[in-house]
Amino acid sequence: MKPYRRWTEQEIEDLKMTCFFKTVREMSEYFGRDEGSIKYKLKSLGIKLRDMRSYRRSEDKKTNTWTKEEMTFIKRQAGRMTSKQIGDVLGKSSICVKNKASRMGVSLQINPWTEQEIEVLFLLRDTQKKSYPYIANFLRRSEGAVRRKYNYLTKL
Repeated sequence: MKPYRRWTEQEIEDLKMTCFFKTVREMSEYFGRDEGSIKYKLKSLGIKLRDMRSYRRSEDKKTNTWTKEEMTFIKRQAGRMTSKQIGDVLGKSSICVKNKASRMGVSLQINPWTEQEIEVLFLLRDTQKKSYPYIANFLRRSEGAVRRKYNYLTKL
């Protein structure tokens, strides 16, 4: 264990400046102190790193924020690419892409149901009592997709 070393006025001033663009780990290496010491000093100075918008993360970590370009890419590729494909391009998980698209009000469904298809589905199923395989063949969709859509819409 290293002996306790008081912070000099110059170190405190340097710490106040470097905390805007260095991580705790980087400041620890710069000042030759452990990370706990850096965190404690910042706290005693009333500096909260998470409140600083200009605080830079270390180079080996990807930020969790979405850029305008990434959001535009999601909008442009919606209906063309799956969430996994979009995530692979952007370096994010498919779940992350799905959640962001949902918050943006963007549907990532590749082949969305049209109003006419839904009307035909109900006409064939309710009025004419046709089977799911027949309807699927008629609409050129899978039987599972037809069954799920009908069940989803009748539960509303």
